[in-house]
Amino acid sequence: WSQEKTADTLGYSTSRTSDLIFLSDASRAIPKLKEHRTSADALNAWTLLKQRLAEAELANRIDSAKTTKDVPAPASKQMLIAEATAIKRDDIEYNQRVFIVRAAKAYVISNVIEGLHSLPSGYYNVVELDPPYGVQFDNRYKETSDTELYNGKHFPAFFHEVINLCVEHLADPGWLVCWAPISSHEFFYRALCDAGLEVNPIPQIWTKPTRAPGTVEWQLSRSYEMFFLCRKGNAILKQKGNSNVFQQMFRNSEKKIHPSQHPYDLMHAILGILVGSESRILVPFAGSGTTLNAALNMRCETVGFDLNPTYRNAFLTNLIME
Repeated sequence: WSQEKTADTLGYSTSRTSDLIFLSDASRAIPKLKEHRTSADALNAWTLLKQRLAEAELANRIDSAKTTKDVPAPASKQMLIAEATAIKRDDIEYNQRVFIVRAAKAYVISNVIEGLHSLPSGYYNVVELDPPYGVQFDNRYKETSDTELYNGKHFPAFFHEVINLCVEHLADPGWLVCWAPISSHEFFYRALCDAGLEVNPIPQIWTKPTRAPGTVEWQLSRSYEMFFLCRKGNAILKQKGNSNVFQQMFRNSEKKIHPSQHPYDLMHAILGILVGSESRILVPFAGSGTTLNAALNMRCETVGFDLNPTYRNAFLTNLIME
């Protein structure tokens, strides 16, 4: 009896029958697959699980590498890092491996409060802060309570603690970029001012591809995000005269791995306006790792934190696969 005969008997295609047989076997090893409503959903869950396992294995190989040569070779031979002075200029693959090692060290799995307490005070030239005010929309956190996400506090108290620590670690002079929802403009503005920063009350804007609002009958499509530009001391822009409206889009090669991810070109542009190369960049909520990537390509020292290793694994995988 063949699989083709089974498919014919069931009235399914051979490929669908093969998928159903596979799911039957896989469900014995992973019972949660049975919880999905359709076989298509279960197959998608299996595909995602395989991807996460592969990303975790790749990240583990990077972290456990004893020498640079042990780091997995990037798929692309394109130079990831701008002209580097501390490493061999004639060996592109070696430069890429060094870049990936630096990226792995920069992205730290940690509670943000504990991570910030481990850093030196008055050290960083830029803090790029994108607090997790929208984590309820991310399925990866669906089993986590608000107080667990916010270090035992509700968001307002948590944010005040984070912003005060960020200001403590910010050099004088220094810059702080804080993304915020327009609906909470007043709260974020006051919190940033109360922390001792000089805050431009007019937000900077990033326009993005439009997304359908929750209620299409009376809301227009939301096509921008805002951030506050703040300074400590008498910080002066590296690049003067730029517009406060940014229009950078995602590259075709960019894979979106985080719900609040911003384009690489956007974060590179923002950092370049604020500071030059070899600056020090702090990213309390690393997320997709895009800001870390931009900072490293500017030959800056950088560090960022996130609770979820899934994002770190995907970040490192993307660096290798792009």
